[in-house]
Amino acid sequence: MNNRLRELLNELRPGDNALVNRVEEIVESHRARVTAHRREFSAPAEEEFPVNHRDVILLARADTFLEEQERPLQYLYRFLEELCDDVFSGVHFPAADDAFAGVYLSTDDEAIRFREDMETLGSEFLLSRAFNIPGVDGGKLPEALNSILESLALGTQCVLLEEPGDSRLVPLLREVLFDLDPGTLLMPDQMEYTDALPVLLRERLEQGDPKPMRTWYESQAESVPIFTVRTGTIGTLTDPNLPAPQRARTYLSGQAVLLATASLPGVDIHSLVASEAPGVLHYDDLRNELRDRDSLRSIVFEGYLDLLRARTGEIAFDPRGGRSLVESDPRVLALRRWSPASESSADAGNDRADDSSVVLCLHNLSSDHVSFRDRRDRYPWPEEGVVRELISEDLLFPTAEGELFSLDLQPWEVMWLRFT
Repeated sequence: MNNRLRELLNELRPGDNALVNRVEEIVESHRARVTAHRREFSAPAEEEFPVNHRDVILLARADTFLEEQERPLQYLYRFLEELCDDVFSGVHFPAADDAFAGVYLSTDDEAIRFREDMETLGSEFLLSRAFNIPGVDGGKLPEALNSILESLALGTQCVLLEEPGDSRLVPLLREVLFDLDPGTLLMPDQMEYTDALPVLLRERLEQGDPKPMRTWYESQAESVPIFTVRTGTIGTLTDPNLPAPQRARTYLSGQAVLLATASLPGVDIHSLVASEAPGVLHYDDLRNELRDRDSLRSIVFEGYLDLLRARTGEIAFDPRGGRSLVESDPRVLALRRWSPASESSADAGNDRADDSSVVLCLHNLSSDHVSFRDRRDRYPWPEEGVVRELISEDLLFPTAEGELFSLDLQPWEVMWLRFT
């Protein structure tokens, strides 16, 4: 154990030599296995998280798929490899995932297979797992530390602390993780869940009032723009009596808002496949539904993949990129995104990105036809007056109105426009 770790433990529990010895025992017992799973990427710089616009995380439990013939993680791997078109770069497991309990040291066949499947999943995807650490009292620190290191020994590369009970735990855990694997990512501050947007979105859809959502978005301007959004399921955000195409269109317009934010997006698997509520999935049944082009699951799934392809293919959606709200008709939520390399300057109180990597994200959150208008000089306007819609890959010709331009949006329509 290095001296810095001893100092941090002494700050937590002065004079508690038993705690120091127990932590040292736990760390050394995991060292060889954790070292074997060291990742190729190097440790991130302080206060920096190594993600970009190409990164999207799937949120799922390890036992999301339950089948008699194969192991749950094998089906999760098949889902990602066979159906998701390479749009996901990682998988995040929640803190309350019972599938991980006792699998590290167990010698029974099921635990051995689970470890093998985690290693297979980790060979292709960045693995993240959440932990709850209530504090340092009651001898819970060694237990929590042991659980985290067991997860790292199974191939986890990112550790997310959900509301750590004592802020002093963060530097201690960072020291332990850095000592074992400098490439491990500890995310106590840079990444967090938020249920705010789904709630605000539901209120927007039900009440037609865009102000709470705009207020929330403005409040994020000074915060670290990297967090995982936990999106709501279709059962909580749409009217089940609507026809499948209309219900899917309504739902996806809201999901597009979540994906357009300056964040590392985390997409819950049940949001992705249009589950009415969280629960167990059966792979063959799900695959058959997704192949039925008229089913609600298929319409939502394909539409969601289109959104994710558009996002991962555009550098303006980098989590550290610029973002600003654009004044518009209250039925439209309009966001402007630009790449981190873009220079910005003040333009009549509005951010103006001078680089070509600028995207205007328009979301009509209403059942009305709506026209959007803005000034052309706020964008790197192309000489030929043609913009590219990223989701459909269509070329559009906005209507020129002097210094302004306008675009007409259909009910619940989403446009992500690149000015090139």
